Amino acid sequence: GAAAAAARGSNWTNGNDVSEEGLVESARLKSVGGMTAAAQGIVDDSAFEVRLMGGLSVLKDGRDPLYVMQATVNATTSLVMGWTLVALLLAWRDSSLEWWWLAGSFVLTFGVGLVISLELLLSHDAELLRKLSKFARALQVIIVAWLWGLLYWSFNGLHLYGAEPLLEVVVVWVTLFLVIDGWNRFKLGKIRWNGGNALSKLKGLTTVLTGTQLTEMQSNSKQILAGLRWMLDLATLSWLCVILLSGDSDYWSRPTLWLASLYALIFGSETWLRLRGKMPEVLV
Repeated sequence: GAAAAAARGSNWTNGNDVSEEGLVESARLKSVGGMTAAAQGIVDDSAFEVRLMGGLSVLKDGRDPLYVMQATVNATTSLVMGWTLVALLLAWRDSSLEWWWLAGSFVLTFGVGLVISLELLLSHDAELLRKLSKFARALQVIIVAWLWGLLYWSFNGLHLYGAEPLLEVVVVWVTLFLVIDGWNRFKLGKIRWNGGNALSKLKGLTTVLTGTQLTEMQSNSKQILAGLRWMLDLATLSWLCVILLSGDSDYWSRPTLWLASLYALIFGSETWLRLRGKMPEVLV
């Protein structure tokens, strides 16, 4: 009996140690911040990290819509990089392309694939993820420049075997996130919102409703507004698709494609979280 009790105590101690180690490792991953923390399901008020490589785990466990959008962009960018690499390989085979263009595409595509592979294989190593994040941020400008170059090249006769529309959409997406990155850098350290409720700063508010009731009404209003915005996104996306399918003018079709792609990205990311029940609740 004493031996069994000791064994149970030992098992409980070992299980507790494993649990504590898991909590410590989880805290380390959260401390990395950015997409690494977003992949753990963290939604906070920290500065948004623009990282246009990797981070695909956010699609599985993320709860922040903007990080899910970025992970979708990264996954689509990886697909476009692979697709255009094959197209350049075929062009080089037909002697219509110099070898160094193919080599450049291979190196960049390999770099993207390496980051994704290391994140998946060593997803619990906080220090490695921190280094990968720095590497990805350093390389992302080169990748965006390469995608812009491919898009310009495709306008001037480069045949990408059907990748042109998707490449154009990806260029719009990655450019949007680079603009977000530039705006964040401009704003960082200037003005910080402390997260307080604006109603709490109003003095002498006389009303029949209590503060709790006001809070509940405000939360419900925000939830309804979020639902209306989601439906309006769907209606706008559907209407833009109708315009694209029925439009005859090439001049107006490109801006329409850009707007439709952005609405599709926003709507798809929010819908993905809603279907999985991971859409964060609207906070007061």
